Amino acid sequence: MSNKVKKEKNPDFFDLVKQRRSIRKFSNENVPDEIIMKALNAALLAANSSNLQPWEFYWVKDKNKKKDLVKACFSQNAAETAQELIVAVSRIDTWKRNRNLILKNYKEKGKLLPIVEKYYNKVVPLAYAHDRIGILGLLRKIISFFISFIGLFKPVARGPIFRHDVFEIVTKTTALACQNFMMALVAQGYDSCPM
Repeated sequence: MSNKVKKEKNPDFFDLVKQRRSIRKFSNENVPDEIIMKALNAALLAANSSNLQPWEFYWVKDKNKKKDLVKACFSQNAAETAQELIVAVSRIDTWKRNRNLILKNYKEKGKLLPIVEKYYNKVVPLAYAHDRIGILGLLRKIISFFISFIGLFKPVARGPIFRHDVFEIVTKTTALACQNFMMALVAQGYDSCPM
């Protein structure tokens, strides 16, 4: 993430979209920590299911870990020449922790409405809780069959059903966070390369 792009004072969003490139070889210009932090903070603001932010970003700084990461990226030139390496990880196992943080925040602000509490304590666990064997998924499949009839008359949630459905949602959500991260870099005059 080095190669600076022409930076305007208040660039138009569509100009930023046109400027974003996947750079395959970076210069050896250092990227200030503030640039990365600002981009990471923008990533946290990405659209995501139930505001659970099911991702983690790791900023790899250790030289040995960077070498291992470059190998994990099949020694692509972009990985070898990048001044900074950020790893985004989709997490289907952090929903309880993040849900509890959301509820705690609402309570501290005195804004926890009963409908919000019910959503996070009833609906979210129904969608995100899974067991290793897949029995909950099978039960959901059976229940969703009956719910689909109700869906003829009013909107109802019909998924996710199985663990892999949740992983798909979480992966797509993480991709949105990555896009925010990359666009934030472009807005600050830097390029990136997703791998």
